[in-house]
Formats: sequence, structure tokens, C-alpha cells
Amino acid sequence: MALLIEEYIFSTPALRNGLKLKMSGKRYTAGPSTGKVFIFLHASGMHKEHWEPIIETLLDKGSGIKECWALDWQSHGDSAKSNAEVLTDFVPSTNDWAQGVADFVSQKLQGDRIVVVGHSAGTSAAMLTTKYLPKSIYAGVVLVEPTLLDKALYDANFKERQKQTGMLAKFTSMQPERWDSKELATKFLTRKAPWKDWDPRILSLYVNHGLRLVEPKDPTGPVVTKTSKRHEGASFLDYEATFEAAAIIENVCKDIPIHVIFGQEGTLVPTYIQVDLSNVAKGRQLASITRLSKGGHLVVQENPDGVAEAILKEFNSPNARL
Repeated sequence: MALLIEEYIFSTPALRNGLKLKMSGKRYTAGPSTGKVFIFLHASGMHKEHWEPIIETLLDKGSGIKECWALDWQSHGDSAKSNAEVLTDFVPSTNDWAQGVADFVSQKLQGDRIVVVGHSAGTSAAMLTTKYLPKSIYAGVVLVEPTLLDKALYDANFKERQKQTGMLAKFTSMQPERWDSKELATKFLTRKAPWKDWDPRILSLYVNHGLRLVEPKDPTGPVVTKTSKRHEGASFLDYEATFEAAAIIENVCKDIPIHVIFGQEGTLVPTYIQVDLSNVAKGRQLASITRLSKGGHLVVQENPDGVAEAILKEFNSPNARL
């Protein structure tokens, strides 16, 4: 299926040194259509193009979808290039991203009904957009491998959470962010975790859209990641965003159907967090929980077809609340 892809750069409310941070986005359509608008928010260290296999399936097999958008965090992907001047000493927060998404919706999608889909850190941003937009415009929220937890739950498992965050930060800092060519980058990534477990389409998108040439005039020369490892690692430390996003679930789910997708092979979101997300004693009535047998925390990268089918199952279901 051929997608029509349009690229955009938007200003966001976030300021640094008097400059508004930019947010890169892509609009995906498969021809004239009416219906809901899907907005996709990536995980830490990823970028908007990772959603393309999922978007292609939704537009091909789904019904009542007007268009899809994928948006880069201000420190990630193409947004990082637009904000290079201020990112040397600044780390945009998850709330900065959520506000940027909400502002984009207010400015560009007036009158549309939206479904916001987030993965990992993107789930915090997805939930936080509900602070800034009227709930009536949402047709649904989809959280893929959400890392949301209450402050009290975090404190009760403080040592375990600190250990995991430390391991993530260390692992990220040890990852390479420069190769002598795209070809060498591809050879490295196909042999090393976590990239070797990714769907080949996602790996190709990462190489072609997640890396940039050091010298634009030298297409066979060195490449670096568009998202710096410093900004990727810093995103794991934005605890307040995860606390706040978790705390508003019980109020949001009364008005907006929230669907959750987990990868059963994952260990990054422990069972006690998964259980608490649907704790009815806290008023958390989720519309659905899907557990995919293939894929872990990076299920978007490892099993994009499974994620797409899980979304379609809820969206195209006769009894769907979306």
C-alpha cells in the first residue's frame, strides 16, 4: 500500500533562551477519507518513523480513519536537528512534549476526533495531553508497554526501580552513536541487541531516519544518531511525568477509553506496575488489555504487525468504545 507522507515542523509552547522549541511531524494518508485522526508518540531513543509499518496496516485494513500523524519529541529524531541550538545544555521534559502535541492538536486538528497512541515514554506524553485538551475530542488512548506508576508505588519499590533505571542509563551510555558509514551501522545493528531482534522494516527505518550524515555532502561517510545518547538517557529520569500520568488514569478513563498493550516477553514493566494500572479499587477501568505473545518492551520494534492488529481489534470491533 502506498502512503502519502507529508513532513512538517511545528513550534511548541516550550521555551529555552527565548526560543520556542520545534517539533517535527509527519502526516500519513492513503487518499481522501473521513473519520478519526490517530497520533503516534514514540519511545525514548526512537523516532516517529518507527510507527510507519503500524500506520500502513491501520490505513490499509482499518475503517473510519481520516489520517495518521507521528510526532518527534523535541530532543529526538528530526526535532533534535531543529532544536540543536538549545539542546546543548537543555533536556526537554515529557510535559514539554505533551504540551507541544496538545498545541498541535488545537492549532491543526480542530473539529477532529483523535486517538493518541504512545509507546513507553510516549505513553506518559499521551496521557499528559489530556491535561491540556478537552476530553470530548478524544476517541481513545492506546498505551503500548506503559511505564506509568504512582509515586507511592515507586517509593514502595524504590531500590528495584532505582536499580533498573541505573541499568537503563548505563546500557544507553555504552551504546555507540557514531559509525563510519550507514553500511557499517547496519552490519553492527543486525548483530547486536536490542536491534537484532527488530522487525527488518523497523531496522531499515532506524538506519534511514534515525541516523544522519556527519557531512551531508558525503553520502558514504560517517553517520551519527539524530538523538544523542545524553538526551535518550535523561528521558529515563523524568519520574514526575510517569507519576502524574499514572495519577490521572482514574479520572481520564471515565470519559476516554484507554486501551493497553503489553509484550509478554518483556520484563521492563514488572507485574506489579501492570496490575496497578488496572486497579479498579483506584477507579481505573481500562477499556481493554492485550498481551502479545511475541515481543517485549520494544514490541513496536519487534512485532509491529501484532501491535497493529491489536489496535485494529479494538478499533474495528462492533462493540469498540474507540
